Amino acid sequence: MFSKMSNMKQQAKMLKDQMEKMQKDLKEKRIEGVSANDLVKVIISGEKEIVDIKIDKECLSDVEGLQDLIIDALKKAYSQVEDSTDLSSLKSMFPF
Repeated sequence: MFSKMSNMKQQAKMLKDQMEKMQKDLKEKRIEGVSANDLVKVIISGEKEIVDIKIDKECLSDVEGLQDLIIDALKKAYSQVEDSTDLSSLKSMFPF
């Protein structure tokens, strides 16, 4: 009985450690979203925080077009975050 409880505690600690590592990895992860013609590039973290935006000078004269390009780049970046943080990372923690 005692060894079962000890084993469960070990497993809980391993799970906690893996979750902490996943959170750290997400925070450090950088994902780039690029609009059409590479005019706008957005970098976001795995936690979906905007880290950087680069805008080509070519599109500065068209404000509405620039807004569309920024939205496009952000959507692509957020989509990549979703794809990279899907259940596959959880499946590695829970093989059963």
